[in-house]
Amino acid sequence: MDSVNVSIVITTYRENDHIKRLLSEISNLKESNVSYEIIFLDASDFKKDEAKKLLKDKSKFLTFISIPGLSRPKSLNKIFDLASGELIVRLDARSSIYDDYVDKIYKVYKNTSADVVGGPMKPISATNSQKVIANLMSHPLCFGGSKSRDFKYTGYVDSIYLGAFSNSFLRKNKLYFDSIHPEISEDSDLNYRINKCGGKIYQDSNIFVNYYPRENLKDFFKLCFNYGISRGLFVIKHRIFMSIRQLIPPIFFILSIILFIAGFDLSVLHKILFYLVLIYVTLIFIFSYKLGNITKIADYMIGFLGAHFFWTIGLLVSSKRYYTNLKNYE
Repeated sequence: MDSVNVSIVITTYRENDHIKRLLSEISNLKESNVSYEIIFLDASDFKKDEAKKLLKDKSKFLTFISIPGLSRPKSLNKIFDLASGELIVRLDARSSIYDDYVDKIYKVYKNTSADVVGGPMKPISATNSQKVIANLMSHPLCFGGSKSRDFKYTGYVDSIYLGAFSNSFLRKNKLYFDSIHPEISEDSDLNYRINKCGGKIYQDSNIFVNYYPRENLKDFFKLCFNYGISRGLFVIKHRIFMSIRQLIPPIFFILSIILFIAGFDLSVLHKILFYLVLIYVTLIFIFSYKLGNITKIADYMIGFLGAHFFWTIGLLVSSKRYYTNLKNYE
């Protein structure tokens, strides 16, 4: 078998509509001198024949694997282990790429000394409700604000969304996704360990990845809860502090609870709590007004409040999840 420049790897679970779109996008990749293979692992009920049909003439590069119920880290480890390409390009069912994505990311990899390359994540939308969530995810008051969401930043970073990995670097350092803690933020966790091994991670703003977020606030809040758990697992595992931006929501909610309870004995604390909440509500009102028209202010305010609340709850329960995972693994 001829050597492969790029291994395009995808794992998905119950995202059939999105994976159909992504496979169609892959089928439209430009013809180039970059040789590649496609490794697709589905952990639900997607069919190989459907994947081949969507990939069209690109189906000759496909290796399809179906293992229902396999966890995300184990799925990722399996397809990374099967990858034979010099560069492993990871895609997600909800990611969306242009027809020159593989060419661009491979060129950046060859032109830098980085072991991981990629672009910022750009939340996009297909519906009005999804647009609200995309704007929330991009905002610094929610999940925006990091370099991996900065469309203007090009340079070395600590972590990157999805990305493309040097196959030889991963194998040399025996780096895998964490199957002990399947809920952990796998991007942050693997990239952190890559950095610890001396690897370099490079972001190029010219090769950003589009991302379709959840379709409604209910599913978005579930995601925020899971994000809280994943971030908490990362902090406990690596014993490093989060950025100040990430600490603000849990500090606010915990401080509010303390002021509320203590205020029954010292009424001035209830007054402090009132002004604290007033400032918070005013801020999210201002940001919500700037994000959309008057009819969307309530949606944005509920979105900000729910994102902060459920992220905090997830963060607080992450310690129990961490030790439960260790116990179950043993």
